[in-house]
Amino acid sequence: MDGRSVIMFEGGEGGALLSSARGVHALAPFSPSIRRCLAAASHLIHAATSERDEEAARQIAREAASLTNMAIAQVEQVVGPLDEERALIYQAEGGGFTCGSVGKPPIPLPWPVPERVSITDLVRSGVVDDGIIELVRKARAEKIDLREIFAQPERMAAKLGVTLSEQSVTHLGVLAPDKLAAIPDETDREVVALFHKVLEDGRYVDTWHTRPYAIAHQLDVTISEAALERVVAGGARGAFLHYGPPGGEVMSVIAAGVIVAGVAIAVGIVGEVAAQHVEDLDKLVIDRSNLAKF
Repeated sequence: MDGRSVIMFEGGEGGALLSSARGVHALAPFSPSIRRCLAAASHLIHAATSERDEEAARQIAREAASLTNMAIAQVEQVVGPLDEERALIYQAEGGGFTCGSVGKPPIPLPWPVPERVSITDLVRSGVVDDGIIELVRKARAEKIDLREIFAQPERMAAKLGVTLSEQSVTHLGVLAPDKLAAIPDETDREVVALFHKVLEDGRYVDTWHTRPYAIAHQLDVTISEAALERVVAGGARGAFLHYGPPGGEVMSVIAAGVIVAGVAIAVGIVGEVAAQHVEDLDKLVIDRSNLAKF
């Protein structure tokens, strides 16, 4: 039945909600066996997203999908048929997931959601390296059009006295204005198009990633729900949870998505520091541990 979804908080121990065209209704807690199957499915789903070995991740994901399908069937035995796309929203300590009722792979739901991905998070997770952060910082301090660091990363790095790795040069090049059409994922292309519009306008570099819908409206940019979700998810966590383990060529969907989110959010975070604490810019230190610290 379209539109019927079960929403479970805290593993469903206190009950659940059934949302349908008739409204939202409270449900008594499901049986312990159903709750444990859902908890096991959630653990497997998150295990698949954190596994760095691709073959192992695929195997875990298959088992997670199988267990999720069985658990959804058990829930439907209690409440009846559920929505094909959004049958269940399951939240528990350490994470949850969403899934439909037709066997599509479940989507991990991180929990608790971080307020904001920090530069340290981005560097530690490998989404961006310290050279990119330093280049963005110096470009902001010198009031240089940030589009230049994507269009000509090597020249701008030399001009600003920043050492960039070959990988960083490639990562920045992915976001060059003239490379937009080469990004394979449609949602990523939307995010990058908004990002470049923000850089061109110049007023919202510091806030676009925190208010993407409002900023897109201000700039007369049409943006899909999927692109908004990707920006709001933000940075390393959002990208890795959407795409799974990092790896592959830079222009692959995985790497392109990670770099889009990571570098764009990094620009926003550095912009916030620049806007709010101009005199403290040099407190953003890149040290030998390769972690950016405020």
